[in-house]
Amino acid sequence: MLTKVRDWWRRRQLSGDARAGEWARAEARRLQWSFIRRQRRVLAGAVVAVTIVTTVVLLFVHDAFQRGFIVGAAVAGTLLGLAILVMQATGTAPKSMGAAAEQWTASELRPLRRNGWRLVNHFSLRASSDIDHVLVGSGGVIAVETKWSARGWTVDPPEERVIQIVQRLQRDVKVLRLWQPLRAVGPEVDAVVFLWGGSAAHNPGEQGSLTRIDDVTIVVGSEAARQWRASCQPRSGRRLFGDEQVDQMWRVLEHHARRRDSHDRLSTPAPRSVLSLCVAAAVLITVGVGCFWLNLQLFVALNSVWLWGLANVPLLGIPILARRVAKVRLIATAAFTGLSAASVLGAAAAIYTAAAH
Repeated sequence: MLTKVRDWWRRRQLSGDARAGEWARAEARRLQWSFIRRQRRVLAGAVVAVTIVTTVVLLFVHDAFQRGFIVGAAVAGTLLGLAILVMQATGTAPKSMGAAAEQWTASELRPLRRNGWRLVNHFSLRASSDIDHVLVGSGGVIAVETKWSARGWTVDPPEERVIQIVQRLQRDVKVLRLWQPLRAVGPEVDAVVFLWGGSAAHNPGEQGSLTRIDDVTIVVGSEAARQWRASCQPRSGRRLFGDEQVDQMWRVLEHHARRRDSHDRLSTPAPRSVLSLCVAAAVLITVGVGCFWLNLQLFVALNSVWLWGLANVPLLGIPILARRVAKVRLIATAAFTGLSAASVLGAAAAIYTAAAH
């Protein structure tokens, strides 16, 4: 039972949106953080300038609601402005949209799981690139590439950039076919390109089109994706794989994805997003302030400096011991900071009271 639950959870992980577009998001974040490190003085200066201007404005505003509104607007506007500046300066907006497009493709591929297909997003055989999506089923293996463009696409006849995408996917498919662990099973590997972006006004006749270039199927838009899913059945004359062989192919892909993920986390860890850093900071601040408040409440409840001091020994000892666990080290540090700050404040208050008497 536990094995089935673990397998089910692993399938959800590999086919989920968090994994789709992972490579593009990581590249975008690396560029953004590199820019922030290079221009940190300029960005810090902008924040200081906004702070000074906001402070000056607040000197002439006395209504509490208006002051709060001004502060909130200044904080939100500064963060939004810096985010737009970083994205524009680094040119990472297309990469971010490319990552979103991979999530769109993944959402179009996941319904195939009801027909026995299994999906792996972000499957990498080489360090320099990855295959955006790999499907495994009774009809073999399907390698899927996703591309997004604000200008839309022309596939009939195919424009040069579409041809380049097809050629790159063909090279990746060749590598996948020759990959020994999968080659031992002997599946056929199909190639599909999902193209997103543009609009019907800019791409008359292209939205919803389903065409083939050489041996690669080109899918443009969600309507074409539905048509492709409906036709995504093993073609006559092709070898069909049983459940055992499909499971074997899946195990091969899952094992490689697990090893590759572990290697990538150690060699080239993906930078954290600004949003995740903000959430982590909010959690740490909440833990620290909460522990500070709880320790002061304990001081008031016990009404005895000595009892409170004795109670602080295990209270401070728990986060000190917890800091040895890497996963909770930051939270333990925040808790220790809050508790120790309350201890120092309480001790200072006790000393001051004793001296006054």
